[in-house]
Amino acid sequence: MPHYLNTRDMDIGERAHRHFADGLHDRVVEDALDAAYAAAPIDDGELRAGLHAIAHGSLRSTIVGEAEHTEYVLKGTGIYGPSGQPIRSENGPMVFVDSVTNELVFTYEIKGMRPQDFAADAVEEVDRSIRNLARDQATVTRTRFSGGG
Repeated sequence: MPHYLNTRDMDIGERAHRHFADGLHDRVVEDALDAAYAAAPIDDGELRAGLHAIAHGSLRSTIVGEAEHTEYVLKGTGIYGPSGQPIRSENGPMVFVDSVTNELVFTYEIKGMRPQDFAADAVEEVDRSIRNLARDQATVTRTRFSGGG
């Protein structure tokens, strides 16, 4: 019969599990942040540079964007955004360069920008990686216990 020196000695398995889970969580957050960096649209780099993770306890984190326009990129604007309405000028025409003709365009109304939910795409990519890792680990475990390999 084993003699435990103190009650903390009995939690070695639990502590090892927690340590493993913390390490896996850190890796998942790092992978999600890397995927968000890779998927984020680049104009001046401000959006990508403002991405970082905030930890909420040991196994919960949030990836946030600090750039002012992050929400507009994620949710879209105008008819494509939450309002569903075109963007209308209140102080005269808006001016922009047409990307096809390279000419100046003057207008009082624009449709807006479609959402670019790069964050959801990043999370889905990491989720897919975790499922593949779990499937591969299950295959290895089955092979070991079935005597093959």
